[in-house]
Amino acid sequence: MVDSGNERMKAGKIVSLLVVLAGSLAPALAEESFPSRPVTLVVPIAPGGGLDAVARFVARKFSAALGQPIVIDNRAGGSQNIGIRAVAKATGDGYTLLYSSNTITINPALFTNLGYDVNSDLTPIGKVASLPLFIVGRANAPYKTLPELIAFAKAHPEKLSYGSPGTGTPHHLGMELLKSAASVEITHVPYKGSAPGLTDLLGGNVPLLVTTDAPVRAQLASGELIAYATFDATRVAEYPRVQAVSETLKDFEVGVWHGLFAPAGTPPAIAAKLTRVLEGVVKDQELAAQLDKIGVLASSAARDELRATIKNEQAAWVIAIKRAGIQVK
Repeated sequence: MVDSGNERMKAGKIVSLLVVLAGSLAPALAEESFPSRPVTLVVPIAPGGGLDAVARFVARKFSAALGQPIVIDNRAGGSQNIGIRAVAKATGDGYTLLYSSNTITINPALFTNLGYDVNSDLTPIGKVASLPLFIVGRANAPYKTLPELIAFAKAHPEKLSYGSPGTGTPHHLGMELLKSAASVEITHVPYKGSAPGLTDLLGGNVPLLVTTDAPVRAQLASGELIAYATFDATRVAEYPRVQAVSETLKDFEVGVWHGLFAPAGTPPAIAAKLTRVLEGVVKDQELAAQLDKIGVLASSAARDELRATIKNEQAAWVIAIKRAGIQVK
């Protein structure tokens, strides 16, 4: 005679074991099937800016590696906060990603009501690139070097202005730190990305622009624009005649990096796959050559390293913003 109680116990154990096995297989299955549809990449600036240009290069390689289209969604405004917030509040399934700069480490020190928390609402996927910043202006300006520019600003207080891709960007804060170190007044004119700022620079509406290389490369090559200085610690190899700000103002350095992020709650297996694929993309020689042509260095960093960088930079920018006397909004 069959012991029905024992049989029920055995059946229950088998079911429990199957549940455990299914649970352990779920992450692997999720990673294997991801992505099964197009992925949206939010770029929090207007089309045509330096961040956007690099994001599109990376997206093409990333799309090929993932086997799915990457749809670029430009959400400009609010010093990247509009786009960052959209991803921070999106579903964490790997299908909505953010391509941002280290503006993401500045905004918490600059704004009081972000509507998101960088550390708890976003999952770092990896670092993608690093690139220098330049101060550029029209070739017919009465100053040709950074010392001449500083002297002109001191002789004509409040006459000069400069454009940046937005309040709180490394471009903006870097220039504010320069102003503080040089004791000059130059009015900030924020734009929604580098492209509209370049339009106004070429049109004579603003005399200076702080930008990466990509948006102004053609104008620098033609001689229509000139670069007065780079914010990098040393001169940039591609522009050996352009001095570093540190040659005039000791120990001055402001850098820019780009990174890929997903919403918090993204399954670890999917986040890990995105990181692994991104690392391969960043090492792609063709991509490196493409980025090099626009003055961008492909530069990877693991998720944990990027997370640590974010926390360290957040603390540093609090000090820098206070030192420069920039108003928190």
